[in-house]
Amino acid sequence: FGNPLGLANMSTWRSLEDLRRFVYEGLHGGALRQRREWFEPVTGPAYVLWWAPSGNRPNWVEAKERLQHLQQHGETPRAFTFNKPFGSSGESLSAAL
Repeated sequence: FGNPLGLANMSTWRSLEDLRRFVYEGLHGGALRQRREWFEPVTGPAYVLWWAPSGNRPNWVEAKERLQHLQQHGETPRAFTFNKPFGSSGESLSAAL
């Protein structure tokens, strides 16, 4: 992704709520709150979310393209964040996930 010191990961989830719970609660949530102690601040979005069709296995090329789309166009059904989520049919969802 252009930064030799960057740390990237990718996973698939069945729902935004399950992912949100994992990211912000429990052990991962505690570590996330301490990220400023371990990582340099990033410019632009630090992550991107999108819906993948069942059976599709996203790859790093797609992830990078989606992140670039988010950086260039903001949140859309193609690439979004928890701040302005979209449903699998492209409908805007409440940010109160």
